[in-house]
Amino acid sequence: MERFYYKGGRKVMEEKIDAYFRRLAEKGERGGPSDLLAAIGLDSETARRLAAGGGAYSAALRDAATRLRAHLETSPAWAGSNGSKAVFLLKQQLWDGLTYADKRESGAAAAAVQVRFGPEKEAGDAFG
Repeated sequence: MERFYYKGGRKVMEEKIDAYFRRLAEKGERGGPSDLLAAIGLDSETARRLAAGGGAYSAALRDAATRLRAHLETSPAWAGSNGSKAVFLLKQQLWDGLTYADKRESGAAAAAVQVRFGPEKEAGDAFG
């Protein structure tokens, strides 16, 4: 695996992440996955590799993903008509490999519904 170098190291990355979330809170802006990665100078694939690698940047990137999900869940900027966009983003897999999923009903029996259009031969003159 190729060695990764982030200018300024993990501390600078963490400072940029903190500054990103501070800006969102202060200005009431909506943040998102690509926006965060652009702000810290990473692409999705590099972030995914670093988060999974367990190295110096892993904890910072996993924490950033958690903070981003919290922002999507609670920020007033994502309320109202933007709520469905936030839900969509929450269902996307982030660089930490996690994603939200709709609850699946367990043990529920599936019902078969058959819809027929037009009269059947057995219906006699009920539709005639």
